[in-house]
Amino acid sequence: MATALQEHRPVGRDARAAARPAKPQRVCARRGRVLLSVVLVIGTGACAHMRPPVVGTESRPIGMPCKAVKCRGGTPGGIYFGAQMRFARLNFDNFSEADLREADLSASDMYRAEFRNADLRDAQLRSANLREADFRGANLTRAVLLKANLRGADFRNANLTQAVLLKANLRDADLAGAVLRGADLRGARLQGANFAYADLDGALLPAGFGEQEVSGSVPGPGAR
Repeated sequence: MATALQEHRPVGRDARAAARPAKPQRVCARRGRVLLSVVLVIGTGACAHMRPPVVGTESRPIGMPCKAVKCRGGTPGGIYFGAQMRFARLNFDNFSEADLREADLSASDMYRAEFRNADLRDAQLRSANLREADFRGANLTRAVLLKANLRGADFRNANLTQAVLLKANLRDADLAGAVLRGADLRGARLQGANFAYADLDGALLPAGFGEQEVSGSVPGPGAR
């Protein structure tokens, strides 16, 4: 007697379960927290860690476009930002030697950030919180710091030629040896600021400059 082999087929719920396509297994890998954080970046730009520009050329390194980059605690020396980062809360504290030419950091929170020897030519820093920031040796030629909070900031030997410091808070700031030729300081608060050996030739000074308890330099012959 021939025995017929019958294939076992699931029935009922087992049949419906077998008919469903297998779900891909989720693979979740925990990654270490990125230590670079920008909470809000408006516009696009380059903010990746790039090689510094080649000496003797005018080319700038091009980074990866980004909108909500996390950049905290980094040391972005040699980075070209050239980006709009208005209203950002930049938690990384070291921009030393960074290329920030024409960067828009208006209304950003950069309390106690370091900008030593950074290139901030033509940068926009309107209403930025730069309290106790370190700008020693930085180039801020034509930078716009309108209404910026610069209280206690260190600008020793910085270049602020033609910088716009209208209504900026420079109380207790150290501008010893800084170049402020043609800078606009009208309406700035300068109580306790140190201008020792600063070059104020051609600078526009606030009314009552000599009465604001500033110390150091006497305005140059072209100051007004």
